[in-house]
Amino acid sequence: MTLEEYLKEQEFEVVQRTREGANRYVRRSNNYLRFWLTWFADGTIEFSWEFELGAYLIARGFTISAQDELSLLLFPATEKRGPADAQWLANELLRTEAELASIDMLRGI
Repeated sequence: MTLEEYLKEQEFEVVQRTREGANRYVRRSNNYLRFWLTWFADGTIEFSWEFELGAYLIARGFTISAQDELSLLLFPATEKRGPADAQWLANELLRTEAELASIDMLRGI
């Protein structure tokens, strides 16, 4: 499967095309989680995600000690960069989903 086919199957949509030839995609997994992908002209892709933590916690009835709760975002410290390959991206998505699913606030792990 090509990367283009995989992006379509996974419901990524193009949100920006740059002058340098890069395309930026987003997949909205739920109301709070977004997966981001930039496909560069050099044949590499960069993968990242963001979770609207403030909006999520407010919707769940929590309060946050921050000035602007709705702009409180959770995201990885670094983006992952690799080949423009569907299997590479599929592995990153699976790794990220497992990492997010492993968060246990009750036990602090």
